[in-house]
Amino acid sequence: MELKFHTPSYEALALKQKEPEESLEDLLQRYEEASDAFNKYMDAKKKAEEPWRRTRINAMGQEETYIDYDAWEEADSKSFMRIAFGEFNGFGQIDTLESLIDIKISHMNQRERESGRSD
Repeated sequence: MELKFHTPSYEALALKQKEPEESLEDLLQRYEEASDAFNKYMDAKKKAEEPWRRTRINAMGQEETYIDYDAWEEADSKSFMRIAFGEFNGFGQIDTLESLIDIKISHMNQRERESGRSD
């Protein structure tokens, strides 16, 4: 079975990790739930950023929009930090699940190779 998130060379590293106890199906379901939750969070983040959206002319002379995080942090550090940490933690959870899924697949592949079967 192909890895879902990493290149095939990741399997060597994955096999050095303990195999997750959860089934692949459970891990994939957790990943879908975490991805959905993260997408909803990112929509809420966009709304929270709106008061801090600014326009400027960049070095190429083109107009661009950006979020003035410095002004936001100065005016409301509590909401700024909540948004920043939320994004960081949410992304970290998804990244961890991606690794767990591919570790699980790697161990499943190893068992298939050892039993003489292949995809």
